[in-house]
Amino acid sequence: MKTQEQNQVLRITRPCRITGKNYTVFTTQEQYDRWQGGEYIQVAMPELSSEDREFLISGMSPDGWDIAMNNHLEGDA
Repeated sequence: MKTQEQNQVLRITRPCRITGKNYTVFTTQEQYDRWQGGEYIQVAMPELSSEDREFLISGMSPDGWDIAMNNHLEGDA
């Protein structure tokens, strides 16, 4: 049986490692706990976009990834 606490929506907000701008992801306590317990994030949080999952893993928002990839590609030119 799931408790109300497990179904509680978590709002995770922190600054992007690249842009410094706050980025927010919403998930449930249960899903967050499953991921922190070792379950693959894509299994624990399948409804999140790949960009949101990546932010939780790396701390880089979609805008941050765009900047990082553009800088990387410009460095290869």
